[in-house]
Amino acid sequence: MGGRTMRIGLVVDSSCDLPQAFIGQHGIVILPITVEVDGRAIVDTRDEDTTRQFCREHLAARRDARTVPCSQAQVQELILTRLVRDFDYVFCITIASSRSPIHDNAQRAVAEAILHHKAARQQAGHTTPFAMRVVDSENAFAGEGLIAAVAAQRIAQGAGMIAIRDELRALIPQVHAYMLPRDLQYLRMRAHARGDRSVSWMRAALGNALDIKPLVKGYRNQTFPCAKLRNFDSGAERLFNYAARHVQNGLLAPVLTVCYAGELKDLFSLPGYSHLAMTCAKHGVQLLSSMMSMSGAANVGDGALGLAFADVEHEFDG
Repeated sequence: MGGRTMRIGLVVDSSCDLPQAFIGQHGIVILPITVEVDGRAIVDTRDEDTTRQFCREHLAARRDARTVPCSQAQVQELILTRLVRDFDYVFCITIASSRSPIHDNAQRAVAEAILHHKAARQQAGHTTPFAMRVVDSENAFAGEGLIAAVAAQRIAQGAGMIAIRDELRALIPQVHAYMLPRDLQYLRMRAHARGDRSVSWMRAALGNALDIKPLVKGYRNQTFPCAKLRNFDSGAERLFNYAARHVQNGLLAPVLTVCYAGELKDLFSLPGYSHLAMTCAKHGVQLLSSMMSMSGAANVGDGALGLAFADVEHEFDG
């Protein structure tokens, strides 16, 4: 790079759950996902005020919402108008390719933009090459957030492109992400709209009647129920205590992400959260807690809880 430090950028789609302050601190660029509700299109840019209003006005009222992933054209425009000017190399981390076409759209956008980026780069006064790598997080929400957080920290530490690439490649298969829904009927409705029959009407109705919540796991591009937890609050406590034990035993990356579809004060008051926070602080693990994205909350419902950490392969034993 002619003696000049390579400028490495990080792009994530807006379903990636990280605190707004962390996103701003690390200059993370957002690929927006659009949420359509009641004939209105709301662009999810991970703005906390907009997310808060969405949860209050639409999610709590159980209004039907659907998400529209960012298109190839949108990604391509971002590359040519901003990324080629601001960075030399970009990591673009996306929601699991098994859940959304965003990864494939980004791949095609990069291939096309690389053919036409030289003029924009020269106009910005750059003579060095530009490259962009699209990374399938194989996960969603807090899971994608964990991977992006590690990438952002390594960029801030001055790690090289190859080192970061190799670290992400090793990290992604070790990320265990969990989601605990509060409203099973809403979750079933959204899953049915996406063509996902994994949550049947009968199972959702029975679960609500008995106050049994499925703990859903995201792992290696798969999503599946891994446990049945009675009562949301006690289920949340079991999940937090389970994560705290893994923190105590040592994680593969010193970061743990938590997201909540609602106000953070309600997350902080859940039983077990304070214990997890103290355990993370004691063991040098950064706890990143955020409001769940609009696009995520639109799919899993009001009050849903997400959590992710990196560790060796294991079964949930909370």
